[in-house]
This record gives sequence, C-alpha cells and structure tokens, in this order.
Amino acid sequence: MDHLLKLTSKLLLLHKDSKSYVRDFDTILEEIAYLHDIRCIALLVDHFDDHSEFSELMFGIIHLLESFDDESYIKELIKVSPKLFEKAPGWASTLFIRIMNHPPSLFILREVLNNINEANPERQAVANILGYVKVNEPALIEKVNIVLN
Repeated sequence: MDHLLKLTSKLLLLHKDSKSYVRDFDTILEEIAYLHDIRCIALLVDHFDDHSEFSELMFGIIHLLESFDDESYIKELIKVSPKLFEKAPGWASTLFIRIMNHPPSLFILREVLNNINEANPERQAVANILGYVKVNEPALIEKVNIVLN
C-alpha cells in the first residue's frame, strides 16, 4: 500500500471522541499535503460531513485541496462530485462557491464543464450542486449562470 493510502486509512481509524482527534487529524492532513498527490482529492472527499462538529477539519481539507493548481483541482473535484454531493451537499456547495468566487477558477470551471457531455453523471452532479447553491445562496445566481451557460 502506498503512503497516501496509508495516511488516508489512518484518518478513518481516528476516534472522534478522543481528546487528540483534531490534532491527530490535522497532523495526518499535513503529511498528506506534503505528498502533493492529486489522488488525495478522491480519497479525502469521504471525510466531508455536513453534520460534523469539527468544521475546522473540513476547512483543513478544503485548504489542502485548493493547494493544487486550479485546473487539476477542478477536474478532480468534478470527477468526485456525484459522491460528494450525495454525502455532503453543504460542503460540496462550499467548494464550488469558493471556486466561483475566484474569477480565474470560475472560468476554468466553465471551460472544463463545457467539455463534458451533458448526460455525464459528473456534469449532472455539478449542475445539482450549483442548483443547490442557487437555492441557498441567491446572491450567486449570476455566477452559477456563467458556469452553466
């Protein structure tokens, strides 16, 4: 088993009721960040939880994911969007809101989506996430429309 898989497996073994949970989670995230392996995006989405009492850990994951170049990050995020939206629609929308609030990333997102067939489940998941954003963040409707049109 390679090092990235070992580290992400260690995250699953941590006990949330442990006093050192947050510190241990952060330490492992730092080790994962050091590897700078794009595969971590697919592995870390399993840890997003809309009901987590540890939002600081969710933001730690976001910061790690955003450390990749925009195009690679966005492409990988789109690939895992069906799973992410099903598991944590709130965090899925947060990730896409952050992308849309950064103009260069917004246009990369639009370009990447335009190159994916509309029937593709990944594209449909992104459309669902952005629909969720439209309902919950009406101030972002214009940005959502830029991405989807």
